[in-house]
Amino acid sequence: MFDAGYSAVTPVTLLKPTVVAFTQVGLEHDVSLALAGWWENFAATKPTLFNGPLVACNSCEFDHDGAATVAWYATSYAHYLQRWAPAPVMEPARALFCSVAMLSRTGELVIGQMSETTSSPLRLQLPGGNITLPGPAGLSLAHCIVNSVEEVKEEVGLLLDESTLRFWRVKTGGAHDDIGIMFLCQLALSNAEILDIFERHKEVLRSVGEIPELDRLLFVQPDSLSLDAFNCVDYLPAVALALAAERG
Repeated sequence: MFDAGYSAVTPVTLLKPTVVAFTQVGLEHDVSLALAGWWENFAATKPTLFNGPLVACNSCEFDHDGAATVAWYATSYAHYLQRWAPAPVMEPARALFCSVAMLSRTGELVIGQMSETTSSPLRLQLPGGNITLPGPAGLSLAHCIVNSVEEVKEEVGLLLDESTLRFWRVKTGGAHDDIGIMFLCQLALSNAEILDIFERHKEVLRSVGEIPELDRLLFVQPDSLSLDAFNCVDYLPAVALALAAERG
């Protein structure tokens, strides 16, 4: 049964399932029609907005053996945007995203700060983004890894080897109960080398008229990360605590 809504805010939890399975569910035709009509009016004065396809989470369940089953459906960016719409027509979609916790050679966590022109200006987060629509093979961890590599390349300029990404956690809870597929990656690069790649990447983007999604990078030891004075995604404090605990 389709259930795109979510209830009250719950604490962010980072779970480590033994296996993650994905299953696709449908989206009612009247939901698509309502979103299309809303978008036509909403975007009439916003020609730069693009209503592309989006993978959203219908439910995320964990069994007694520790296996996770994520039910997903294909929808549109307009459905996700309902959470900020001044006149929403329905419950917004729960995002299904991927993120990469990258550690530099000396163990610092690589954190990005969003550009002021994005929908979340100056927000701190890990490199990553909403999972793209999969092909005929359907959604899988392998697709999420490919997606994560693409996101890191687009945002940071780093081209990661897919084999270096290790499935790490599933994020649940938070303000919108979005579901995150999180990977861990140990880099052989120093902070300075990563920063140099990032700054050159931004220059290339600006040379072709594109605005970088990330404005700057921060390198922080997980056990010393203090986010009280920052605007950050809801999962970031939990990620820092989990990484610090793993180091003992």
